[in-house]
Amino acid sequence: MTLEQVRGLYNGEFVSWRDVGGVDLPVRLYVPQNLEALALFDRLVYPETGYTPSDTPPTVLPTLEMLRTVIRDFEEESVGAIAFAPLSQISGQCSIYPLALKAPGQVAVQPLALTTGEPITPALDLCDRKGQYFPDLAALQRQVYPLAYPIAVIYPLDNQVPPAGKKFATLLLTDEGQQFLWRNGLVPLYPDAARATPRRISEQNEAN
Repeated sequence: MTLEQVRGLYNGEFVSWRDVGGVDLPVRLYVPQNLEALALFDRLVYPETGYTPSDTPPTVLPTLEMLRTVIRDFEEESVGAIAFAPLSQISGQCSIYPLALKAPGQVAVQPLALTTGEPITPALDLCDRKGQYFPDLAALQRQVYPLAYPIAVIYPLDNQVPPAGKKFATLLLTDEGQQFLWRNGLVPLYPDAARATPRRISEQNEAN
């Protein structure tokens, strides 16, 4: 799906998935009860105009309840819903599929990857592949996935207070900090953090 189609869905321009090349199911929109996610959606999907809900605004729900409602919409009402949330909150579940998104002039990019190298499609049962799919490190680190974004640690440069912010940022760059980010669904800066234990990374660093 293109970013333009995503904008069209949330602008209320499309009422059926057939309008964007899918099956003939009605569209239902959801957004998470998460101000940071809403701000990122506004910046990444509507960089020029900002997001203004249509006359029929999306339903706002906590992330977990939103996922359950999307499934229930399909199973009980034959409605195809679309929603968004931080990947760190949804990448471990297997019933809701992240969309492969296409930025202008680029190919479509899926934010998850199978360890086997197979593409993730709706024909694949992710619940049979638990432990075999993870966030796509390359796509997210290089920000070729259209909704990828960097995380920053912001702290005041004030010598009158303890330098906790700087120490916290330094901690996240350690082997253990990178492993912590990966275990919690965030993409580390260093690819080895996703392939090795902290002990192995430390040993590799000492060897180099």
